[in-house]
Amino acid sequence: VHEKGYTTQLIGADAVKYINAQDANKPFYLYLTFNAPHTPYQAPKDYVDRYPNIADPTRRTYAGMVTCLDDEIGKVVAALDKKGLRDNTLVIFVSDNGAPRRTGSNAPLRGYKASVDEGGIRTPFVATWPARLPAGKVYDQPVSSLDVAATAVAAAGLPKAPELDGTDLTPFVSGQNPGTPHERLFWRWGSQAAVL
Repeated sequence: VHEKGYTTQLIGADAVKYINAQDANKPFYLYLTFNAPHTPYQAPKDYVDRYPNIADPTRRTYAGMVTCLDDEIGKVVAALDKKGLRDNTLVIFVSDNGAPRRTGSNAPLRGYKASVDEGGIRTPFVATWPARLPAGKVYDQPVSSLDVAATAVAAAGLPKAPELDGTDLTPFVSGQNPGTPHERLFWRWGSQAAVL
């Protein structure tokens, strides 16, 4: 159970168990933080074995970790579907940084994890909420992971606490607000800094 891939499977199974235990008529919140892909690079052998054409063993393991993560997220979404909750559930997927130099590529972006170049700070941020957000819409304005909490609070119909950073993204990604959620965003990593 110490290998990252197995941990990913345990976290996914716990999330599905949690969803299955929920009353479909009551709202719930699930903050699901998978710890992979990340060092140490470990994955179940059957996932690593799916990539025999990747020569570098570390990259092959990393690919297995990503595939394992994909499968577990798929199981979570399937559990929501099975309970009939998918349409009215906000699901957000976000990464905390770009791929590390050793295992990934951020092409065509320059930079990697631990840099403030776009390859280090521009990451996947995917939101789906079939009842409220148009499917397939791409929103190309910069947002922040701080926006996740503010968006979740708004989705629950609660007022935003003054001390909560971030912006509710729903009006922006749905097209109701043609503006941008942030005038400026700032990053700092060690002595590096960036402003957008």
